[in-house]
Amino acid sequence: MNAKTNVSVPDKPQGVPRFVDVKTATRYARVGTTKLYDLIATGKIDARKDGGRTFIDLNSVDAYHRSLPRPVITRTLNRKR
Repeated sequence: MNAKTNVSVPDKPQGVPRFVDVKTATRYARVGTTKLYDLIATGKIDARKDGGRTFIDLNSVDAYHRSLPRPVITRTLNRKR
């Protein structure tokens, strides 16, 4: 069980694909199904098809999250409340 997302994911050595179904991937990535398929269509997340089933590589989800920009936090001094 992954403590960060409360989603059970396969435990495999680094670099080995960790394929899961779409439902598990949406919980793991914390996105909806539409957003997940948008990320697949743009090549940001890796997926494979087996008949009618789609499998997502969680390593590509992790890589996508690492590629996101860091937030810019600005402080306003002397702010009145």
